[in-house]
Amino acid sequence: MSGKNQILMPLLWASLPIVIGLAAAFSVLALVKKDISITNFEFLLNSAITCAATFTGFVLTSISILLGLGSCSVMCALREGSGFTELKILYSTTLVLGFVVILFATTSGACLPFEKCIPKALLSIGAGTIFSYLSSLLITGFVLLKLINLAPKESAVSIDMKPSTPEE
Repeated sequence: MSGKNQILMPLLWASLPIVIGLAAAFSVLALVKKDISITNFEFLLNSAITCAATFTGFVLTSISILLGLGSCSVMCALREGSGFTELKILYSTTLVLGFVVILFATTSGACLPFEKCIPKALLSIGAGTIFSYLSSLLITGFVLLKLINLAPKESAVSIDMKPSTPEE
């Protein structure tokens, strides 16, 4: 890969979830004709916060899996090429979008009176944010599973089933 492609490809992968989120936001704007009344909107916001926090925790935990694969040939090849940069961008995008979902749900819950209708614009922003985060999460998860699958079998930890005895 040339130098330009090493920078361009990770940015394209990182922008894909944002494009999907914008498509979702504009779809909601086009399809929803008026403000919507959602009776349990506060519950939906709390669920969004809980799910985003949980999935962001899984993304952070998966980084330790990648660190465990650090000495295998797949990770060495990633470090030599542009793959490591792409991984950093994918993980950073997922983490930032997770925090954006949490921030959106928190500020919407704090600022919106629940006895009134949900504005169409707010619904559109929420849909775009959530779809961006979910697509970024799926892409990052797919890449992680692909890396785990490419890891050599000899790097797997073997478990010794023979009981050990203390040395004297």
